[in-house]
Amino acid sequence: MNEAIIPITKVRTRYTRPGQLSAARSPPKQSSIYLHIALYLRMCAGKMTATMTLKIYENAMFVLAMLIARRSFLYEAAAVPL
Repeated sequence: MNEAIIPITKVRTRYTRPGQLSAARSPPKQSSIYLHIALYLRMCAGKMTATMTLKIYENAMFVLAMLIARRSFLYEAAAVPL
């Protein structure tokens, strides 16, 4: 079975001591978004036609663009003095 493999970059994890919260182990937000999209595409790659895969890529890029636009808008809004 010929399966398209999409490389996923390894996210570095910070190990916690027993006293610390486990929340420190979660990766940075933006890289986790990329990771989710890559995982989703890898899941679908085996059982999809080219057109459907392209559609998923388009949707993923749109979501990513919206997230980036929203984040930069929030930064700009925060920079405006009240």
